[in-house]
Amino acid sequence: MKAKLTGVVTGLFLVWLFSGVAEAQASLTVEPITWDVIGLDSNDPTAGPKYFPVGVRITNTGASTSGALTATFTWATSNSYINLRSGTLAVINLGTLGNNSFVDAYFEVEVSQDPLAYGQTRDYYVRVNEAGYGYTDSPTRRLHVGSLVSQSRNSVNNMYLSTTEPPAEGPYGTAIANGGAMTLMVGDTYWITLAASTATNGYEQIQSFINFPNIIFQILAVTTTYTADTSDNVDNPSDMLYGDGCVWDSDPTSPNFMSCLSTGKVGGTVITTYAVKILQIPDAPLHNPEPLTTLIYDYSGNSLHYNSDFGGSTRYATIVNAGIEKSFAPKSINPNTDPAGTSTLTFTITNPGAAPITDVRFTDNLPTNDGTGQMRIADTAVAFNGFTVNPTPSSLTVGQTSLSFTGAEIPGFSSATIAVTVTTDETGIYDNVSENLIINTDIDTGDWAEDTLVATDKPPGPSTCDPRTTLATWTMPTSGQGSGGPPPPYTTKDSQVSFATARAGLTAAGSQSIVTGGVTTNAWQITDAFSTVTAAPGAVAPYFEFAVDSSNFGGLSVSFQLDLETTGEWASNANNYVYVYTSTDGTNFTLANPGGTNVTKGSWQPLITVEAPSSGVSTTWFRITAVTRGNKATSSMLLDNVTITGCPRPLLPTLTKTFQYESICQGGSSALTFTVTNPTGNSTTLTGLSFTDILPVGLVVATPNGLTGGCGGGTITAVPGSSTIELSGASLAPGVSCTFSVDVTGTAAGVFTNTSGSISSTETGVNTTDTGYGEDSLTVIAPPEINKTFGTTNLITGETTSLTFTITNPNPNGATSLTGVAFTDTLPAGLVVATPNGLTGGCGGGTITAVPGSSTIELSGATLAGGGSCTFSVDVTGTTAGTYENTVQVTSAGACTGNTASATVIVRDLISSLAFQKQISTSSSGPWYNYMTVAVGTPLYYRFLVENTGETDLTSVAVSDPSLGSYSCTWQYVDSTGSLVPYSTQSPLTIPALNPLIDDEPHVAYCVPTTTITAVLGGPYTNTATASATGVPNATDIARYEGQNPTAVVIGRVALGYARVTDFLRSIGVP
Repeated sequence: MKAKLTGVVTGLFLVWLFSGVAEAQASLTVEPITWDVIGLDSNDPTAGPKYFPVGVRITNTGASTSGALTATFTWATSNSYINLRSGTLAVINLGTLGNNSFVDAYFEVEVSQDPLAYGQTRDYYVRVNEAGYGYTDSPTRRLHVGSLVSQSRNSVNNMYLSTTEPPAEGPYGTAIANGGAMTLMVGDTYWITLAASTATNGYEQIQSFINFPNIIFQILAVTTTYTADTSDNVDNPSDMLYGDGCVWDSDPTSPNFMSCLSTGKVGGTVITTYAVKILQIPDAPLHNPEPLTTLIYDYSGNSLHYNSDFGGSTRYATIVNAGIEKSFAPKSINPNTDPAGTSTLTFTITNPGAAPITDVRFTDNLPTNDGTGQMRIADTAVAFNGFTVNPTPSSLTVGQTSLSFTGAEIPGFSSATIAVTVTTDETGIYDNVSENLIINTDIDTGDWAEDTLVATDKPPGPSTCDPRTTLATWTMPTSGQGSGGPPPPYTTKDSQVSFATARAGLTAAGSQSIVTGGVTTNAWQITDAFSTVTAAPGAVAPYFEFAVDSSNFGGLSVSFQLDLETTGEWASNANNYVYVYTSTDGTNFTLANPGGTNVTKGSWQPLITVEAPSSGVSTTWFRITAVTRGNKATSSMLLDNVTITGCPRPLLPTLTKTFQYESICQGGSSALTFTVTNPTGNSTTLTGLSFTDILPVGLVVATPNGLTGGCGGGTITAVPGSSTIELSGASLAPGVSCTFSVDVTGTAAGVFTNTSGSISSTETGVNTTDTGYGEDSLTVIAPPEINKTFGTTNLITGETTSLTFTITNPNPNGATSLTGVAFTDTLPAGLVVATPNGLTGGCGGGTITAVPGSSTIELSGATLAGGGSCTFSVDVTGTTAGTYENTVQVTSAGACTGNTASATVIVRDLISSLAFQKQISTSSSGPWYNYMTVAVGTPLYYRFLVENTGETDLTSVAVSDPSLGSYSCTWQYVDSTGSLVPYSTQSPLTIPALNPLIDDEPHVAYCVPTTTITAVLGGPYTNTATASATGVPNATDIARYEGQNPTAVVIGRVALGYARVTDFLRSIGVP
């Protein structure tokens, strides 16, 4: 390889100088690789070239693979005459770059073809960003617009196309002549060679190139060879477009800018081979086919020159891409049959390129009808055809609603198909649009498939009628609706026809136009290679096609007039025939006039009318063609006064419904009235009128059902307690309605919107429009709920407690207010309203009546919002002892009766009672026992315990004990500290009732008489004492002892030897 100079040391320094500040992963250099001299034709700037390549080479000189690289073309100065080519990229994604390798980035600049552009300059640089690390800039260069002299010494000799890399010496592939075309496939790589020539010895500077817009073409590599090369600076073969024979100074800051720094020439026969990858189909302002202009220009003798054959050396690149189409067959199914109708959905994928396409994949989410209807797979089978590698999966799941096929391979110049079976469960329009087709792993073709399936249970439209309805006309007027084209738009269209279109089917030789001299004003003309056979040619080009919305019509026909031109283009009159084909799905066509219609050439023919054998459920197509032409390659046929007519479907029956009442109480009923109508505009009786109304949960047919009225002899079914009301088999004459009613009961509270099923008839099918079903709402009101509680469940006679009422509106928040909420609570005998009544709270603005001393509490006129409640209390007094259950029922306006609440209270008199205990001990301080054995002669003490076990104070309390006679003692009680303290008044003694609010215990009285008795031998001796108090029964208790000699003492029932008595007594606290 020759040592290559790049414009002295300054240029190398600039590469380093403009490196990004951030540290890069790889060590990158960015060097310009194209000539910065551009230009316009010296004589006529509008006649010559204006697009020029600007390229840089990014080299990774480091030891590591770079991060993802992007090259951005950046202007350093402004100049309106020099810009990037419109529609091309300023930013190019380059991917990663291995160490010790390079990649080129090519941009295109455009010079305004204006005389003022001569001599203009604009500075630029290219910034290369490495993801995550920083950037590296190329040196700033200056583009200069020169004056290019057109000379024949430079010429473009040929262009070649190859799908494989050609050898350096040729052959280079298929020759593409001047003005010729090549077809290039997105995603494929091609080698395109430009063969050019200069003067035998070449020039100091030379550049030969093809204008490849970088948004369409990615230049992967360039190889240029020269038969003349005296330069030490240019490799031969070279990997650049630019032949820098004399070492051009391209540094704008150099005093030698735009001059040669050395000697040397390259040229002669110049062969430039590009390896290009096709990126995408071009969008505006680029074109398809895209013109590929070619240029070879040079510098010598201090002037610039370019090939004089520039204007005639352009080739055209038609960019194609793999495409996907889909179609349903049939295009209409009935989802309400058993089983539901099905359609075959066929995807057709086309590979227009020579190379196979691999990893073909796409996803298709099956559509809904914009409602609850969902298209889904009806069969597990999948049919593949035309693939070299079939996609996966090879089978499907019944009911799945999304398709995703991957991994397919399709050979070059061929198509392949995938066919699946689909169905749906609801009528409607199912517009099915797939996602984009992906090929070769990561190439998004940008193409998707679309077709529409109509699901309908409408019967076929009527085949005959009188009069017929005009669906659409085409008369090709000179202005207004219907003017323009070709193809011509419709002139008139019925309001029930959503679309009416026309198009021409042409062969490669065909053309269409709107011409004067029609029957009305203008005419639609096709000039094409019409068939020369005398038999029916089939529904193939050339033809006139008309498509109309026939969803509301049957029995379609087309009428038209035609003119076969006379200039030798058609055969003799006996051999010229017109054929009409029709289709219900746009794919399969049927000949509608077998044998054809014989016509005369040279003049407008009388009106020809042809009926379609059948009409499409959604669309009907007509194709009109003719045979035979004469001895000319093409012939012309004119069409005018086209009319499509049909028989309208009967107008759909209508259904309305209404509830008698807007609201009812829970458990109440409302009549539900249905009205079915055969519209006045119909001319036929509708039979088989049917619908089903399923009541929402919370509503049922009443018991009895209250059925009144009828409907055209049909059967009305409304089973009491069920949720279904049905009409079947009714018949109504045109303009007649029928009405019937069924009672409906509300079993739950709420607002219920009742929507019936759609009305249908034998003649029209189901009316799926808003007039085909009835809808009304019924509010079922839950009655108020009441709860009541006494403040206490135990009441002393004469005491007072609260009686609290809580009333709730159980209907949902904000849904329904309850008015007229009321109740009357009659208290049972033994309870009365207290004086004062202690009324607190309120209830929804209602009136609360509670007269003191009375036995009635009333609420009237209250209002409660949905979800609201109220609470109020009245005091009541218990006058007589007893157990009282108090019940009350609440109501609200509209005779809504709520629940019955109850509460119980016990009223009783105060209780007076006492409890008494007598105990014995050998000590006045205890311990105390009910029974003990003691030694004879031992003094014995008694203790009395009197407890007030009632609810009143005990007065005049006394204890008598015959064994003691008259005695004295101090009555005491335990205080809060646990100490015994004497009562303040000992006689008469009063023992208070238990007071749980204090810690003292004065309700229990203790007394130890000071009088003792002496134990005597024998026993046991029982001593009885009696406690008394005013107004309560006396209580008695006993204490016993047994006197024994000291040798055997028994305490309780334990006998001990005398020697152990002392120890035992001490153990139990006896001194």
